[in-house]
Amino acid sequence: MMAAADALLVATESACVTVRPKNLDLFARVGETGGSTNELTAMTSYQGVINGSLCLARPPGERPYGAEEKALLDAVVPHLGIAIALAESLSAIASQARTDPLTGLLNRRGFFSEGARLLGALARAGRSGALLLIDCDGFNAVNEELGESIGDEYLCAIGELLGQARGDGRTAARLGSDEFAVLLDSDSLAAARDKAERLRAQFQALGQGRGCVTSSIGV
Repeated sequence: MMAAADALLVATESACVTVRPKNLDLFARVGETGGSTNELTAMTSYQGVINGSLCLARPPGERPYGAEEKALLDAVVPHLGIAIALAESLSAIASQARTDPLTGLLNRRGFFSEGARLLGALARAGRSGALLLIDCDGFNAVNEELGESIGDEYLCAIGELLGQARGDGRTAARLGSDEFAVLLDSDSLAAARDKAERLRAQFQALGQGRGCVTSSIGV
């Protein structure tokens, strides 16, 4: 998409070219609009379904877009629609590779990747972080005595609990069977320990009626 935007910027003598997929949190933009109202836009599609848009812009006062630029857009738009569909497909595959299918949390691979990003952001801001390592005590006994469906129900409840603050300076993951990790923005060890204790109490409440599972959390 960036390559297409670059090429269109030169070929149409535009000041800015933007390719914006409909279903992805990303876009490709080359140049600056400068508040221009001199624009040429088109919708992209794949298999008859609109999946994005393309916008060319020139500064006010420059010649308006004509038939030549419109013909070029007509030729490019079908290929961009295919490229956006491919990006959507790859995005879904990447998400599946990073996500635990049962809880919806990050898996181990996703946690290390997202954790590195969060740690980098904390370092640039001059802030500290805390890592909470969580182990559910007695979980195997629940599977053996009450059945795996009850165990899965408990894990899903944990996933929902840890996922509630996603994006709020916190990254959570399921590392293994009954092992979880949380990386969070924390001003002090004491604050991190308080957070861990609150989570431990919430985990214990979730365990009531599910074999009274408890948890241990290392900070």
